[in-house]
Amino acid sequence: MISLYSLKYWYTRRLGFLVEGSVRRGISPDTWTAVGVIAAAAGCGALVMGWWPAAFVLLAARLGGANLDGAVARARGLSRPFGFVLNEVGDRVSDLLVMGGLVGLALRTGASLGPVVLTLVAALAATLPTFASLAAAGAGAPRLNGGPFGKTERCLAAVVAAALPQYLAVIAGVIIIGSVLTASIRILRTARALRGTSGPAPADLVAPPPPEDIARMGRADRAPLAAPASAPGRDPGVAAPSRTGSTPSPAPGTGPEAGRRALAADAPAPGTSAPTGRGASTPGPLEQDTDL
Repeated sequence: MISLYSLKYWYTRRLGFLVEGSVRRGISPDTWTAVGVIAAAAGCGALVMGWWPAAFVLLAARLGGANLDGAVARARGLSRPFGFVLNEVGDRVSDLLVMGGLVGLALRTGASLGPVVLTLVAALAATLPTFASLAAAGAGAPRLNGGPFGKTERCLAAVVAAALPQYLAVIAGVIIIGSVLTASIRILRTARALRGTSGPAPADLVAPPPPEDIARMGRADRAPLAAPASAPGRDPGVAAPSRTGSTPSPAPGTGPEAGRRALAADAPAPGTSAPTGRGASTPGPLEQDTDL
């Protein structure tokens, strides 16, 4: 999909001299992550004050830092999983700072409650595309980026709002609609990518296992043990009588096999009396098996 994200690699090529200088001087990729966050914080202040040229430069530096940390890590062979974590955390903090600048701009210019609420909602909506992408990656789908309204478009919208604060409510509405649309498109693309797959998601495979009693919940219903058969004429919903109840037991010394033969012949085992008491009846052979 066409978006400003397609300019990322063009921008990274323009910053190639910084990548080469970082390799020569041994600058850590994490340094560029920090540069991006600091630039976003300074850009937040510029947005609040309505200094849009400064905001443009600082937010360009914010995006540059987000590009350079990965490029330097690859160039120096320092890519590592925790670097991914730092990159994502830095990006999310930078996003919040940029959107916070719009909230501050609304408050500084004395906007009514409506624009202030819209900028707050826009700050929340701006997190949705990334949440969708990270959830997709955790499920084993590609990590989606870009538009139609990604972080590059959000930075540009923030600069326009600083230049034209009288349209802040409209710009906040554009950010909300664009962010929700982008998140929805990413979720739909993820659904197509994962169609036909089954089993736990990769993120679930590395998650701590639940307690054993929680893990076993419901498993007995899915794979029950062999159910005991009912005696002829007995209601299947009624449990078979136990040895301590009305079911006769084999005579002492005769053993289980003798007891089974006696029951199969509809006769009590040698040395035993007929059952007595409420509901007493002569059990069939399968009823006795429930106690073995």
